[in-house]
Amino acid sequence: MDKWCGEIPLEVKFQNLFRHASIKNGSVEQHRTQEGNVMEWNFYLRRRNFRESEVNSINELKVLLAHTILDDEDDSWRWNGMSNRTFSVKSYYLDLHGKRRGDAQVPNFPYKIIWKVKLPLRIKFFMWYAVWERILTVDNLRNRGMIIQNRCVLCKASEESIIHLFFLCPFTSMLWMRLLHHRVEIMDAVMDKGNFRNIFINWPLLNSEGFKAITWKLLPYAVCWSVWVTRNKAIFQNKNASMEKVIC
Repeated sequence: MDKWCGEIPLEVKFQNLFRHASIKNGSVEQHRTQEGNVMEWNFYLRRRNFRESEVNSINELKVLLAHTILDDEDDSWRWNGMSNRTFSVKSYYLDLHGKRRGDAQVPNFPYKIIWKVKLPLRIKFFMWYAVWERILTVDNLRNRGMIIQNRCVLCKASEESIIHLFFLCPFTSMLWMRLLHHRVEIMDAVMDKGNFRNIFINWPLLNSEGFKAITWKLLPYAVCWSVWVTRNKAIFQNKNASMEKVIC
């Protein structure tokens, strides 16, 4: 994850190659050999039969490294949260909250919208993974290298992603509509194609009338958990998705 070759870590820039790397936490020195004036790179990729896109990524990486000038100093760790590059717990805390001075803010650490809400613990863990977009939807499984058809099991029409599954899927959209009594102004906010995390952060601001505060607060968590359970039953137990069962 170090930014030693450009402004983007190579792990992020070449994700399709990194998942095949046998040495994921190695140093720069471990990945290069030099004989005289000739330096070669060894990426230690487990896979041998590469796709065309992966071959293109390997060539792009070689070109990038060829234009990178390295010195003979030993590798060392540096913490970007402090100007002196020294790690401290305080700087890490400020970094998580987007309060690091002299740098662009990182996304707010949304612990309150999960851990401060009165929910069963397993739902809290599920929602924590969801707001960080880490739950195993089909698109995330494919990003991890799994060869699987990407199709939403609820609507059987679109590709499955976190935003689609919980907000844009016709099945889920109808569920939201029925629970929110077709209140268009709220639906427009809910169906925003933006950040999953921001939807939950801004959720308390959307209730104008018609719902008790506690009911409104828990509604999106109940919807997302119910949709996830329904989705898993459809996949693993071959059960049809039923709107009535979800609502009840």
